[in-house]
Amino acid sequence: MGLFSKILGGGESADKAEKAAIDMLKGFVNDAKKVADEAKNAVQQNSANSSAPASAPQQAPAPSYDEPSGFSWGSVMPDEENQFNFPGPWHKYFEKVISEEFPQYQLDTQLLNGGRRAVITLSEGGTKAIVELLSEKSGARKLRSDCASQGIPYTRFYYDHDGWWNTRSYVIYRVRKALGQ
Repeated sequence: MGLFSKILGGGESADKAEKAAIDMLKGFVNDAKKVADEAKNAVQQNSANSSAPASAPQQAPAPSYDEPSGFSWGSVMPDEENQFNFPGPWHKYFEKVISEEFPQYQLDTQLLNGGRRAVITLSEGGTKAIVELLSEKSGARKLRSDCASQGIPYTRFYYDHDGWWNTRSYVIYRVRKALGQ
């Protein structure tokens, strides 16, 4: 009898609940791996198709995706720039990456909830996109819902999710995806 069965008091329904919970966790892991694979492929394809002028800043080499870490997640900190090896506050890391990678956008950052949440608005020629930075403990969904109803590109990052590094290439990938690039 497993942990969930013990918690739920045993029996057939407890065993089914335990199996369902395990299947759900496996689904989360598989979904994370799919996102990681998509991001890895996008970064590699972008690097291969890059036609940036010689004066453009050089991007870091593609990170290794070997176990136990993946694309921006895992138990070992990647060598790639990420929010945890950045010498400043978490919101400044995201501002730096976004401003360097998307210089055509004007950034406006608002710190909310006593500095526990940040909203970065990217603006260009009358259009805008939103990047929300929040704790994984937050249940906030209003901004995401409002953006969806208004057709505003949106993405979010959790700055305190255990084992999630928010590597530079992952942040770029997610923002590009939100912008439709």
